[in-house]
Amino acid sequence: MKTTGMKLQGYQSIADVKEDPVVRIPTGIEDIDWIYGVTQGWHEDVFHSVWGLPEGKLSVWVAPGGTGKSRALIELAKSVSSVMPPGSKGERRYSVLYFQGEAPLGEFKSWATKGGIEMDPNFFMVSDANTLTSQLRAIRDMNNSGMGPNLVIVDSINMLQEFGNGTKAAMTEIIMGAEGREGYKGVAREVGCHVIFVSQTNKNGDASGSNSLPHLVDQTFYVEKERGSSLFTITTGKSRYSKSDTVCQWQHLDDCAKCVSANRVDDEVWVNGRKKYRETMGYPDPCVSSPSPQNNYEANLLVAQEIQRKQRRQELYGSEEVPQLVEPLYYDYGDDIYDCDPGTFGGGEDDSPLAECERTLNSASNWACLGLAALARSWSK
Repeated sequence: MKTTGMKLQGYQSIADVKEDPVVRIPTGIEDIDWIYGVTQGWHEDVFHSVWGLPEGKLSVWVAPGGTGKSRALIELAKSVSSVMPPGSKGERRYSVLYFQGEAPLGEFKSWATKGGIEMDPNFFMVSDANTLTSQLRAIRDMNNSGMGPNLVIVDSINMLQEFGNGTKAAMTEIIMGAEGREGYKGVAREVGCHVIFVSQTNKNGDASGSNSLPHLVDQTFYVEKERGSSLFTITTGKSRYSKSDTVCQWQHLDDCAKCVSANRVDDEVWVNGRKKYRETMGYPDPCVSSPSPQNNYEANLLVAQEIQRKQRRQELYGSEEVPQLVEPLYYDYGDDIYDCDPGTFGGGEDDSPLAECERTLNSASNWACLGLAALARSWSK
């Protein structure tokens, strides 16, 4: 019996269900985008991959105190506030609302402005609100003003008055709402922002309070410090919108924390998605052997991968030497040729040729041309 198009009581044919792909918010930090996942699909005969934070969803970073999670989140917030959405033409950035309860706002400002990634302060909002009602009101007020937010950070969930002893009922109230009051899940979905909660760990290494928190959110990440090192890792745990067990590595510096990994380059989904995009756009194949400025992005990706492998081998044998590029890297993007300055490749976001090339590829003008976020939104309509 044919059921397609029929209105059935309590159920329907899956053929009648409207597909709703996840809209992504690119952060400007490629390994963070990678661990948060990808939305892929076809639009006007071109294959696109959009990596980043899933819009309207919740995630939690779980870690003991002093690990580096807050420093990493400050850099993430600064980076997001500097990324231009497609079609903004320089007039708009993604906006951030950072609820800070670990220190006075004046002290927090000194952390955020001490060094690291440059930010646009007009799109980086802070608040010391510490109740669920006041935080959700601030999100709505910011949204009603036309400012977003696109990313909300709650540092930490333990600071909320409703958290109390971290019971299951308290976690459910904060995330889902209770007794006619709304929670974070409904507001995030309505506003279209991604929310990151910071959760301190208990003595067993689990999220503080009820162990129900990781099950109430959409993605869980564990932050761990490497013993005897300035490095710390962010590892994907349970996740509905990305692969599990993906890892990005960060390093504590004197004035900030910095992402120093490029693990995405070993992911076939990441590499093949870009390759398929180039093929469907009709771009030429990489000219790996030629040193001319016509070398395109993928040729440089191969070079950067080899540098990454050399760096890993050196780390394995305890060498502190870091390979350097002597000549600039180039790639061909449409009618324009971009020059990626040579520099030390430490896997970081500021000085790696790979990251520099990827940032140029994902720059505001190119993203506006590609319309990736607009594409994702068109899928969701």
